[in-house]
Amino acid sequence: MTVTRPASPNNEKPTPVTHAVIQGVPRAVWMGFALIAGVLVGMAAGLLSAAGGIVIPLAVLAGGGACGSTILLALALVRYATEVHS
Repeated sequence: MTVTRPASPNNEKPTPVTHAVIQGVPRAVWMGFALIAGVLVGMAAGLLSAAGGIVIPLAVLAGGGACGSTILLALALVRYATEVHS
């Protein structure tokens, strides 16, 4: 993947930055892993909230928040782990 950064005062031309990709692991696999992890964490959070006496709509809201947070965290970690640091 190539990302072009805007021109800075020190550099007139934008320079493309290439991020390394782990060979043999397509991006779809990482996205699938993040989605599965998010769904599992979200289900666990929702079920534990409901079992703890929280009303069902709030338990669903807690599960959805946990699911979204897990997906974002997993994708951010994958991007950080596969990025080239210069």
